[in-house]
Amino acid sequence: MRKWLERDWAYGSFWIGLVVLLFFFPVLLGRQSLAEAVPTFYSYLSPDPQIKTPWQVDGATHTVDTIPLVRASVSLIKEGVPPLWASYSGGGQPLMSNLMNGLYYPLRLVFFLLWNSAHAFDWYFLLRFFIAGLGMFLYLRTIGLRRLVSLWGGIAYSFSGYFMLYLTYPFLDVDALLPWMLWAIERHFQNNEVRFALLFGFLLACTIAIGHPQTTIVAALFVVLYGTWRIYHRRDKLRGQWLRVCGRIGLAMLVALLVASPFIIEFLVHYRQGQTADYWNEKGLLAFPPLRLLHFIISPTMTPEVALGGHLLDRFELIIPYAGMSVFLLFLASFFIKQKPFPLAPLYAWIGFVVLKNAGFPLLQWIGALPVFGQIGWYKAYGPMAGALVICAGIAFETILRADAAAIRWRRFSQSVAVIPLLFIAAYLFAPAAFRQAYVPNFDLGQRNPALVGKITGALTKWPSSIRTIALEALQNHGYYFTIGLFAEAILFAGLAFLIIYFLRVERYRKRAVVAMLFLTIFELWWYMPKVRDGFRYVDQYAETPPYVKFLRERMAKDGVSRTFSLGDVFAGHIGELYRIQKSQNSYAVKSRRYVTFLPDVLSGGNSLTAELSPEKISEVPEKFFDAFNVRYLLSEEPLPATLERKLIYDADIKIYENKTVLPKAYIVFQKRSAASSEEARAVFYGESFDPHAGVVLEDRNAVTLQATTAAPIRAGATVKSYQSNKIVVETSADRDGILVLSELFYPGWNAYLDGKRVPVYPANVMFRGIFLPSGAHTVTFRFEPWWFWPSVTISLLTLLAVLGTFAFPAAIKTRPLFKKTP
Repeated sequence: MRKWLERDWAYGSFWIGLVVLLFFFPVLLGRQSLAEAVPTFYSYLSPDPQIKTPWQVDGATHTVDTIPLVRASVSLIKEGVPPLWASYSGGGQPLMSNLMNGLYYPLRLVFFLLWNSAHAFDWYFLLRFFIAGLGMFLYLRTIGLRRLVSLWGGIAYSFSGYFMLYLTYPFLDVDALLPWMLWAIERHFQNNEVRFALLFGFLLACTIAIGHPQTTIVAALFVVLYGTWRIYHRRDKLRGQWLRVCGRIGLAMLVALLVASPFIIEFLVHYRQGQTADYWNEKGLLAFPPLRLLHFIISPTMTPEVALGGHLLDRFELIIPYAGMSVFLLFLASFFIKQKPFPLAPLYAWIGFVVLKNAGFPLLQWIGALPVFGQIGWYKAYGPMAGALVICAGIAFETILRADAAAIRWRRFSQSVAVIPLLFIAAYLFAPAAFRQAYVPNFDLGQRNPALVGKITGALTKWPSSIRTIALEALQNHGYYFTIGLFAEAILFAGLAFLIIYFLRVERYRKRAVVAMLFLTIFELWWYMPKVRDGFRYVDQYAETPPYVKFLRERMAKDGVSRTFSLGDVFAGHIGELYRIQKSQNSYAVKSRRYVTFLPDVLSGGNSLTAELSPEKISEVPEKFFDAFNVRYLLSEEPLPATLERKLIYDADIKIYENKTVLPKAYIVFQKRSAASSEEARAVFYGESFDPHAGVVLEDRNAVTLQATTAAPIRAGATVKSYQSNKIVVETSADRDGILVLSELFYPGWNAYLDGKRVPVYPANVMFRGIFLPSGAHTVTFRFEPWWFWPSVTISLLTLLAVLGTFAFPAAIKTRPLFKKTP
């Protein structure tokens, strides 16, 4: 065992894995979950407080979006169907490139193929902590830090506030790989081997394939800054070899592009067809008052208290990447190292950039508004910033242990520590209103959560009046008492950390002080992890199928596939993909522009990206929207106004109304009106003179000609014989030429075959598919055949095998060293 632990990767894996399991022991036993329990099938049921996680930013996204998408994708793969297309949300959309899916990322794909139970998602979070910590440990070891210090850094990074706050978001996979990319860069410069350049390319490809371009761009900026400084730092040894340097950089980029090519191509095609919205920019998280910079020092317990008060998304302190007082003090000590080693300079530069950017520095705000960067939520820069803080702190830690007392300017360091509380005192004295707004949580529970206040008041009835008054005041007086406790905790941890740093200087106490610092950081981070302490119990949201979902599945098995429209929050997110029930709402982050264009005015305002609607506004939606969109079932928890077009067919846990005038999934019409664009088609479609039951608006550039006729019938039926994820088969029969309309999204890659012969597909009624259908009986097959998928997958796999081969057979790769090794 001891011999095995002599290897760095084994040592780091053992201890970081042990800490992960100790931190999340209740999750390991299955008693707790890291996923938030939120209303999924019903909007009127609030979850039990014991199963809700108020400290997490939007954990509901994971529950109602990520889990159903991943499970649906994995189910298709196990059925032998490539998960290329999702037919169950908003008329259809590419499935693999969805930002919440992330199955182009090899680790995520393999993990969920092997284990797709309800507990698998919690264990995937634990695996992410482990990957982040081990990567930081190995990187710190590579730059020369001792094992205990590197272990300390790995734990400090993987359990920083950033990872805990955005725990359920897939973009954290990028931040988990970030130290691995730094490790690959360092190994390349130390070993002079091209295979580490290839490894870096593979890791960069993984960050791209994870599927969150914003986070990937931020991570790439950080890595480019680090790598550029690394080259500059070795410039003396690289003289005359700049062509080879550029060659290896180009090789790494080529590997990244080839390995990630399936996702890159699909995402670019989808992005070109789609429309996005940046919610974070709308909420103004690009800049905050300078006083809130103090949250970089003390912030952690603000998260649960602010969330409890109902201010989860309107308080800026939620985005601060708190890493612990021990980390912060050592980071501060790094400024006072007399001879600053590599790589402090680029790390300082990144930290300064993030702070000034999010504090609203004009020049950086202008840079952030550029076309590419304008779409980035810059709170995602806090992941690399947390890593930079830990690396700087680790370097200071190692410097204190290795050097004599003269290596650090201790007096200036002590003075800077003493200034910190003075900053808070000065802020409170000279700007009390701004300080309260920035640092004191505004609970306002009397209005936001009166039921909780009532329960607390009732529980305190037998307590002395003085204690009862203090308790109620603590809840409603803007959280002063919690703020006092927050500062008391910070002072305690800072005092202990400063004391340990003092003993690190003394040789006879040094070994014990290193261990003490390790345990202090572990305990401090654990203390600020309310999930472990608060004991939220585990709940599988999908353990039982609700009655109305069973009813819908039975009806669709009998009557054929058709769409639903949810009023309110019923059947939220991407649950339709999981149960294979089509929803007309679209909850994807990037949505087809044709889908957004097709929405009527009442749905194209603030909620245009999800098409949500309250029951009282149902009468404002044109019936032709529901009819043409194949919306047969309207789901509501409240009664809907009675009309001739709607019939109540289910009245139990919710109400389900059937649209009696709905058009079939596929049908034939014999009249058409041409349009030159989707906007023109929309204007014609919603015009008073157009009836989708009798004709179609076709964007065919007058390529299709139909004989003018008023003969009955005005429409003919078509039978959907087979409806699969990537293939739809329709049987038709008509006595004259017409247009076959399929109420599925028009999208590049969907081809139509008439009796086996490929025919053109045109946009019909703004967002659907239409083909010219000659008279007679025919079989029409629609297939999703994106030209880029299989070639790009083949290229990706071959490149991946080539990279793996350089490590399996290193002797086969003979290259001249980039520079001579230092003796």
